[in-house]
Amino acid sequence: MRRMRRAWLCWAWGLSLVVIAGCEGPKGTSATTTTTATATATATATASATPSATPSAAPDVGPRGKILCFGDSITQADWPGKIAPEEKWVTVLQKKSDRITAVNAGRNGRTTTQGLAELGKALDENPDSATVLFFIGVNDMKHGRPGVVEKATANMGKMVDMVRERLSRAEVVIAAPININVDRLTPYFKGEEMGPDTVHYMKALSVAYEALAKKKGTRFVNLLGVVEPADIEDGVHANGRGQAAIAEAVWKAL
Repeated sequence: MRRMRRAWLCWAWGLSLVVIAGCEGPKGTSATTTTTATATATATATASATPSATPSAAPDVGPRGKILCFGDSITQADWPGKIAPEEKWVTVLQKKSDRITAVNAGRNGRTTTQGLAELGKALDENPDSATVLFFIGVNDMKHGRPGVVEKATANMGKMVDMVRERLSRAEVVIAAPININVDRLTPYFKGEEMGPDTVHYMKALSVAYEALAKKKGTRFVNLLGVVEPADIEDGVHANGRGQAAIAEAVWKAL
């Protein structure tokens, strides 16, 4: 009897070892791990066989409508031999999208005081403007004295208010003008007392314009260092290459 019981126990123990061995995967992998891996592989194969969703179209972004570019001689950009008509930054901007119409409202020598007096006419002539971009201030820095930055910024603030009153739906963009190139200043500009101090004033103007933009809730683009000094050949105006750099910076800001 004892021998039969012992034989039965040995047989049961051996059968258990066989079952355990059969449930182990390669290199000792457990049955649970093997089952999980199989399920994962099946899910992956199923996912691969399912057609992927069609990628969504690119969002419709960027400016639309008329952009009124109100500035000075850098915007007017009449510089024969240095700027071809198709190189003007407003013209280059126009080519960036067929959804916009860029209007060149630049005038040689315009200061912010003159701009404040002349803006009303420009708005009357372009009542459908979706965006009004101000690129003005460098002429204020001629014969620069303490207080010129504050005066130019105050005039800019009044121009922003005028746009808001007349074209309530138009977006306003304030651009800090490009810097000057002291090493290339012509005798005319030196006679206008432009020099190292002007660089200081231009930097201060960019800071003041940015603060004004935040206060008024407008967009701001700092063009101060956008144009390479070599492309400001007379010390103040951007040549054709510089105009392209301005257009690119403005487009990105818009």
